[in-house]
Amino acid sequence: MTGVKAAVTFVVYRGTAPKNWDEIVCGLGGSIYHSTIWAEYQKKRKEGQPIFLLGFDNNGLPCAGALALLKMSPYLIVSRLSCSLVLSTHPFTRDYDRNLSVAFMRKCEDYARSLGCIHMAIDSFLAGGSAYFPCDFGYRETRRLEFCVDLYASKEELWRNISRDQRERIRRLSREGVATEIGMERKDLKDLEVAREFTQAKRSQQGMGYDLPTSGEFYDAIYEYLIKRGVARLFLAKRGREILGAILFAAFNGRASSIFSGSTEFGYKLGVQSGLFWAAVESFKKEGFLELNRGGILESAANETDPLHGIYRFKQRLGTRPVVCRSGERILSPLRYRLLGFGSRILRPYL
Repeated sequence: MTGVKAAVTFVVYRGTAPKNWDEIVCGLGGSIYHSTIWAEYQKKRKEGQPIFLLGFDNNGLPCAGALALLKMSPYLIVSRLSCSLVLSTHPFTRDYDRNLSVAFMRKCEDYARSLGCIHMAIDSFLAGGSAYFPCDFGYRETRRLEFCVDLYASKEELWRNISRDQRERIRRLSREGVATEIGMERKDLKDLEVAREFTQAKRSQQGMGYDLPTSGEFYDAIYEYLIKRGVARLFLAKRGREILGAILFAAFNGRASSIFSGSTEFGYKLGVQSGLFWAAVESFKKEGFLELNRGGILESAANETDPLHGIYRFKQRLGTRPVVCRSGERILSPLRYRLLGFGSRILRPYL
């Protein structure tokens, strides 16, 4: 543990979270992406070494914090050229204070430099309420839209906000014999895997393919670190034993956020994602959650000519409101970055 004297006292905990970390996260409005469970999940997936960053005010009270992942090669020489510090999402701060966010981020950048990082990044999951705009501080910014529903509205109002065509799809599902359920066992994740694989194949045919982890270890980690520990819900749509679609939500501190989803060919035809969304709205509202987030997409999808505009329109028709979330990347050492680019062909197998 190290401390840095400043207007915000900055304290670093490498590897192990400080006592009551999750209580601090929840008290200051943080999300699953700041939690100890998410840190352990990312470590299991070998996404980096978790580092917990915490800021204290002049009274010694926590006022800001972030979960960071240190990404570096296992090869010493290469790691000194290429290590990066990545914040899992925007810092949580007391009262969403912009000045506090700026001061805390500067401390994060100073810490990254002290580690010898060449690069720093900040992700934007559930960061729609953040007052920190990376582009104002030298970051190359990417904007995403996340689609949110405020669950404090009445069930009747939430239903009315869904477009008429989507409401009819939801009603039709029961007539077609489709039922939704929550999967809590490891075997249920096989259904998610099947649905995701079909969706990935469909997108690839449309020229919008993406990488999809297929190893059993990937789904083992989801079960052991998220579902089994009560911070994820897997919603499944089936007709009999046939899987038609699935959505996995992270659920933490009153906010539910979809992480993975997919549908089979017949599931697409029936529109089961609409039914799964409504099932999640009903379930999380009943549990007292305040917000449901149906996931994100690049901001460019709002343009009618964008290949992903159909997904944008679908999520809007569910009665959601699009919220801008800003991620960013910044080069901390331009000279070493140029050297890395020059030698990338040689070093790539070791990065």
